[in-house]
Amino acid sequence: MRGSASAHDFLAHLERARTLIHVIDASNPADEQWRTIDAELAAYGAGLEQRPQIVVLNKVDLEPNPEFGIEDERVIAVFRLSCATGEGIDDFRKRLFTLVPPPVPVEASGDVADFLVYRPEPKARPWRLLRTQDGFA
Repeated sequence: MRGSASAHDFLAHLERARTLIHVIDASNPADEQWRTIDAELAAYGAGLEQRPQIVVLNKVDLEPNPEFGIEDERVIAVFRLSCATGEGIDDFRKRLFTLVPPPVPVEASGDVADFLVYRPEPKARPWRLLRTQDGFA
């Protein structure tokens, strides 16, 4: 992902996330994939690499017992599931909402307007349509 403008935009989008969920292909070495993702988050900055993380090992229909040997306090849960067969998805869905922390309320300061009114100014001079003997002008 490094160096790509779209990758940078994607990581910028993650700055609002309270918890990151990594869906990793379990048919390939999961530890290596997680380390790559973690390095990209650290390289981007903005504290993304410090967020709580949930790892989803997908494709357990191809690799029934995928290993994930990362011991890291940021990894708060590891799920093994198959999107193709649906195995493990119900458990993931049920537990997901208990793992993601609630949003932190933002206090509004008194200086913030309730709403803004935008009145765009015309960019070109006004024009008129005139009927002539030969058509319109």
